[in-house]
Amino acid sequence: MIFRDLSDDEYGKRLSAFMCNIEVHPDSELVKSGRYLKPYADNSKNADSGSIAIGYGLDLKKNATSEITKLYQGVFGNGWQLTKEELSILRDYKNGTITTSMALRKFNSLSNLSLNLKIRDNAYKLYSLTLSTYENKVNSNIPKSYERLALVSRAYNHYGSDLMKAVSQRDRFLIWFHLRYTINTQKGKELNGLTKRRLWESDIFDLKYKDDFEAIINIFNHMNISKYNDQTIAKYIRAYEGRNFTEKNITDFKADAESRKLKNYFSFKYNKINATLAPFVDKLHSLLKEVINTTFDNKNIYVVYLKSDGTNNISAINKALQEREKNSEFKEGKKEEILLIYPHQSAQPTAPYQPKNTRLTIILASGNYLDCSNLNPSGNSSESRLILTNYKFNSYKTNYNASNIKFINPFTSKETILYKDEVGNFISQDKKYSYNSANKIVLNFFDNLNFNLLNFAKENGSLRSDKASSMFDIKLKLASNNSSVPTTNNGNFNLVITNLIITDENQNSTDIKEIYLHNGEDKRVYKSYYLKKNETTSDDESEKNSYTAKFNINLISDKNQGAFKQTTKFILAARDLSKDYSTSEIHSMSDNGVVSLEANQKQSGQATYELKTSLIDIANNIFNVTVDVPNKKDRTTITTKDTINLKAKYKPNKGDDNYKEINWSYKIIKKDEYNGEVRANIVINDIKLEGEKFKGKEINFTPQTDIKDKELLKKLKEDDSTIVFFACLKAPRYATRYGKTHGKIDFKVPIKLKYENSKLYIYEFGHTDKNLGFDASLSDKFSCEINETKKSTNSGGKYYISSSINSQNIGIFKDYKLKDPAYQVISINGKSSRVSFEIYVADSKTKSIISGNKGGINLINNENKSKFISKFNEIKQKVKLEDGESVSIEIIEDDVCFCLSQGLVKKSCGGNGCNINDNDYATTAKELGIEKEVLMAIASQESKHASFKAVKQATILFERHKMYRLLIKKGNTKASVDALSKKYPSIVNEDSGGHNDMTSYDKLKTAKSIDYDCAIQSCSWGKFQVMGFHYANLYSSPRELEKAMNMCELQQFKYFVLYLKKTNGMVNALKSKNWEEIATLYNGPKWKEKNPEYANNIKRYYNQFKASKWK
Repeated sequence: MIFRDLSDDEYGKRLSAFMCNIEVHPDSELVKSGRYLKPYADNSKNADSGSIAIGYGLDLKKNATSEITKLYQGVFGNGWQLTKEELSILRDYKNGTITTSMALRKFNSLSNLSLNLKIRDNAYKLYSLTLSTYENKVNSNIPKSYERLALVSRAYNHYGSDLMKAVSQRDRFLIWFHLRYTINTQKGKELNGLTKRRLWESDIFDLKYKDDFEAIINIFNHMNISKYNDQTIAKYIRAYEGRNFTEKNITDFKADAESRKLKNYFSFKYNKINATLAPFVDKLHSLLKEVINTTFDNKNIYVVYLKSDGTNNISAINKALQEREKNSEFKEGKKEEILLIYPHQSAQPTAPYQPKNTRLTIILASGNYLDCSNLNPSGNSSESRLILTNYKFNSYKTNYNASNIKFINPFTSKETILYKDEVGNFISQDKKYSYNSANKIVLNFFDNLNFNLLNFAKENGSLRSDKASSMFDIKLKLASNNSSVPTTNNGNFNLVITNLIITDENQNSTDIKEIYLHNGEDKRVYKSYYLKKNETTSDDESEKNSYTAKFNINLISDKNQGAFKQTTKFILAARDLSKDYSTSEIHSMSDNGVVSLEANQKQSGQATYELKTSLIDIANNIFNVTVDVPNKKDRTTITTKDTINLKAKYKPNKGDDNYKEINWSYKIIKKDEYNGEVRANIVINDIKLEGEKFKGKEINFTPQTDIKDKELLKKLKEDDSTIVFFACLKAPRYATRYGKTHGKIDFKVPIKLKYENSKLYIYEFGHTDKNLGFDASLSDKFSCEINETKKSTNSGGKYYISSSINSQNIGIFKDYKLKDPAYQVISINGKSSRVSFEIYVADSKTKSIISGNKGGINLINNENKSKFISKFNEIKQKVKLEDGESVSIEIIEDDVCFCLSQGLVKKSCGGNGCNINDNDYATTAKELGIEKEVLMAIASQESKHASFKAVKQATILFERHKMYRLLIKKGNTKASVDALSKKYPSIVNEDSGGHNDMTSYDKLKTAKSIDYDCAIQSCSWGKFQVMGFHYANLYSSPRELEKAMNMCELQQFKYFVLYLKKTNGMVNALKSKNWEEIATLYNGPKWKEKNPEYANNIKRYYNQFKASKWK
């Protein structure tokens, strides 16, 4: 791994600048005022609840006096010492004799403060000296460099064992991956601040390589194979970036780097994964252009890497390709281009699996043994291509320059004749192609570099003199009059097991024809070529069931490889377990035989294992369930109308003595519940399948007709649902000791809609693209409806439309039955009316009050709406969705930061809100010409310090008399409002009061059903309890006020400050601390009747703040 080295001085400066400017914003009041150079309270809101810090966070209470002295001497020299006064203050502070605020006052009173850092560079240096703990977490072999800097910053948060392992392996891509995409959560929630820091750290570390081909090898060692959080790294990255690398977030991250002056020291790219990998993949295509003109998608590039013991990862690649094939990723009629790179010389033969509907290109380095037995699945030799390279991978030495890496296509322009030599091998005249006694084809290119092919041209299985055998456009033929020679390779090792006890699960004899060996070295499965019961005269029952089994297998024969020196383990089973189980699951099974082969038994190429070993042939129980949809080649587009074929793997047949009837049942769950259910292995609430149709080892099931409960059928039609089928002889389970006794089918809804980032997207079986996205916006009232639903049911954001849509009305419903319309309440001439939410176009030429109050999802203009309807109906017809069926709409609201749009902050809160700090009070007080303690006193009186009742639920007080007056002011007749007052006296009332008859939140909910906007204006909001009818001071609508108040404490403060400014006489009263005048202006002339202690309370809070903790 290469490093971009930095001098000691440059390293310290850049590390400190990065860490310090992240921890404390350089434009913060603390830094700009220079207060950080002297002792300060690290908790600006409540000094005594925190500690005293200096510089960029050095804790004077936590660190011993001797440690503080040592650190300061590292800045100012060995002659630096604390004064006697400072030592006395620190001693009293550390033993608890004085509080934080008292200690600060004492420090501030000193005329000679040796703790004063004086300038920023000293603060940087002091901070860098405190990082030894985090420096020690980073491997000492990594020099002072940009790479080390990024790792130390990460260690400051959390280094983690995964990152530590990647560093020890010098695996640059894995290090970069863990820096960029992991550890961005706090209490399970992803935080933009941590996401941003991770992105900056990984861009500092960067993906830098000795050569471009090495980059491809390292990156694609992992991208499509290695797993993180139970999914491939590629899939994990795509999901992570979808959540966190939004356009808005990246814009905010760039602005924040600018404001923190990080661009003076570092260059950040902010690329998503495809853009990050593009230069490397483009270079690969450039290197290959002389031999092939094919472009490979990132998801289709795989690298066979060599493990430390000499084995490789081909089995993992094969499983990944088989899984993709099973999931119908490779479509008929289109050959998916797959690239498989073998950059390492490997002593282990590798047999790549080629899925149908693919063309596989293999780049092969010298010294490899390529087993061709699983290639060309359709029998066409053009389905696979071979490219040879002279590249020699070495992780510790600089490789060839890119210009020296060569690639060649070893094709033969015509049939090439092989002639027999004096030792019986066959070789072409140009010596590039040969055949030897090991039944392998050897290609000789690049000045005698050898490339080995096993099982060449499997359709012939031999080389002949009358007909050329062809593979990879290599056409080989023996010279005339030579007998054909085999190219089949059955392995390089013969294993004989002479005392294999095989019985059924009841210890009885079993009728078995072959067994399977799972090789722990190459992870391949080999079928026995010989299995015969041993003859015996013994009365021992076990010996009567003794067999001899023989296998041809591949083992690493190179004595220098770690795998050769180790004991190799083999699992023996009655069937091929690799199709249904992972390697770890196979090794954990108790019914299989186990054979071990030590290094000294491998040398001769054959071994006989004579110790007794046993395996069980499951003959009386179900050991697997298979699921197929015969008429559906693409498993991702299965609908409830498709017929599902189910087979229970169970040896007995009807009429056999040991046959028992199989019971079938099913249940429907959410896709993300499946793994938990399997782990629990308890089946409840399954539905039994009864009748002749569902008897036997094989049945067919069509959800549309066989699910009798239509509510359950509707559930299956919801997105990401799974139907699980169980086959059992007694009680259903996901698995028994004998195997898997369930099968499943995942369903995706044919069509769904999703509103996100100001676009309305159409999804077809879970897929969308930019052509299926339409410009849109949410109306204010619909946005409020979503938030209200979230509070009451936790299911906000999910709505439905009918599949029967036209150019007129597209109504939005709350339920999939399409019975409960989502609506808003408007007031017309004193009467409340419901207006349904729709997918609509805002029409400036409204002809009625109703049409002028449309809300829901606005498609901006009629042309856009027409395109949406046309595309929707096109997909509807394609997926055969019937008229009148429900189609879900998922609403993901944009994360709004009011404070950013108002210029109060420099980075977005991402919809999480911003908090008030001491600086906000101080800055506003200075602007108004008053004392900050006055503002704090009002806040304490109004809401007893509480800004929120719950998460995103501001503290409120509903005033029923305000609701009464606002309804009349809006144009409702007094008679109609009086009628409402009679019906809802706690909600609408000419008199004030009634605060104890129900909660303000319940009142607000009911009031919204009468008139949403009036209801919001009838509450006092947040920490400062300013009435909602002042909304126009800061917001465009009452609903925007509600959203801001529920989201953000800083918005509550800003709303309060504007109220003070716009209330005549208020600022003067605050300046003069005229407590009674403040009470009158804030709560009206009758404040003494309601709360006679109001003015005294403000005064008391003011005196408390003035006296101690806010100093």
